[in-house]
Amino acid sequence: MNTNISTQTVKDVLKTLPIGYYIGRDVPVEEDNTSTSSYDLMNDIIRINTDDVVDTVNRNSNVNSLEEDIRAVLYHELSHAMLTPKNLCPSFEVNVVEDVRIQEINRGYFHGVDWDDFDKRYLAETKPDCAENAFIRFCKLGEVPANVPNTKAFIKLYDVLKSIVKTYTMSKFNAVSQKLSPYSYTYDCQDLFYKFKQLFDQNNQNNQGNDSNDEQNNNQSGNQQNSASGNNNQDQNNKGQNTQSSSNSNNRNSNPKQGNEDSNDNNGCSGKDDNGKDTIDSTDDMIYLKPQDNSANGKRSNVRVVLKEGHREKIKALMDIYNDTQFTEALKTIINKYHKVSSLNSSAINAYSGVFDSRAAFMRDDYKYFVQKNRQGNNRAFSKTHFNLFLDSSGSFKNSEDTARMIIKSLCWLERQIPDFSFTLITCNVGEQIVDKKNIAYCACGGTELSYEIFNTFKKVQEKNAVNFNIVLYDGEATSFLRDKVDGSHSNFAAFNTQNTLIITDPDNEKAVMEYCPSAMKIVSTNYANELKTNLLKMLELLLK
Repeated sequence: MNTNISTQTVKDVLKTLPIGYYIGRDVPVEEDNTSTSSYDLMNDIIRINTDDVVDTVNRNSNVNSLEEDIRAVLYHELSHAMLTPKNLCPSFEVNVVEDVRIQEINRGYFHGVDWDDFDKRYLAETKPDCAENAFIRFCKLGEVPANVPNTKAFIKLYDVLKSIVKTYTMSKFNAVSQKLSPYSYTYDCQDLFYKFKQLFDQNNQNNQGNDSNDEQNNNQSGNQQNSASGNNNQDQNNKGQNTQSSSNSNNRNSNPKQGNEDSNDNNGCSGKDDNGKDTIDSTDDMIYLKPQDNSANGKRSNVRVVLKEGHREKIKALMDIYNDTQFTEALKTIINKYHKVSSLNSSAINAYSGVFDSRAAFMRDDYKYFVQKNRQGNNRAFSKTHFNLFLDSSGSFKNSEDTARMIIKSLCWLERQIPDFSFTLITCNVGEQIVDKKNIAYCACGGTELSYEIFNTFKKVQEKNAVNFNIVLYDGEATSFLRDKVDGSHSNFAAFNTQNTLIITDPDNEKAVMEYCPSAMKIVSTNYANELKTNLLKMLELLLK
């Protein structure tokens, strides 16, 4: 019987789940029904789509196991948040295989959760009347379509499904890092469905052909019988022979194995794997490639109630990825100094009066970064600090992708620790994009174009009533495809020509930044990723001193 639970019910159950226990540390969990369930690596937040949970549970949940079903679906969504890449193609085939993959990885990990039992009830009303529905039942239940004369091809496809799950493991393919390509995974899933659909359609055509032959044979038999009974002069012996012939024909159609030399090979396989173990299970006249449980209570008897050995440590390592211990300790030192000064003075930055001279800060470590302009204090100093990171995200920066993610994650963490600090990430590839704080993600791919819009973007991210500082990092030549005129294709670098900007670039842009950014600080190096870490720490220490 279908249930009618509310979103509030799901929220109440969600609050009771020991998610921190399963992932190795406490992580905030938020409800977010605007997108699929996900883990926000940079902000360290797990977001669960409770509307999806409500819809799934209400479709086919048992009143007697309502709470268990809600928990099962919530842990399924949590598994998506941890294991499903955000940039994965949201196609039908991918969604089906991904459901199988994440449940196989976390099978038996969450106490008392039986996804197999829930899937069996959830799909009870999903009839395999089309390739899509049959594919869902095939992947999740291991069910071979009905009236299949040869299961060998389907068993091979099921082995392909298992191979995909084994290949795209948690360590190689998850929500925060992908050592294997999401595009390859998408292709593998789509190719699996394409081959399945071919077999499904072929099987349907064969079944329709058999039904047509049966009907034709029955019609012929009826015509022969009518003709015999309507002819008073026909010999009774011939009539008997015709009747016997018709009977034999019908018997052959009703029992295909009779009189067939290959009847022992009709299933197409022996039902054993390479080790001689059973690979198929016959239940309710259906063939299942995944073992089914026929216990009276409908529950599988092999549901684990203990943690997989080492599984929690692997998940914790996954959630802590891009944590740089040395960099984090340096940030903690800066934070401790900040809080110590703040406790002695209501505003550490207001302890000085004047304007920010970033050039002085980077030229001399012992120089106060607030330089008094005049003794009357006409220039107002701000207590808030805002940092803008213009970060190359073209394909040439791929080797430094992990370092970039570590820095971005650290800045998000720092922003949560110090209310007076904020930062904005601007990714630079073909044009510049201001990244949404709620969905910060970084991926290095594509080309580079320093567009004319950079002038507006640069002004837009400068925070009012705050001390602003900008770090710009470009790996490889940055030119404008649309502004290659008399003034030169590199002239858009002039947008960064301010005293509170540090430009880190490789030699490809050295001439351009020297020409168009005389006021900005400049570092030309091929070791730009480490230069970014070093100067970022130096800048934060000075700004938050």
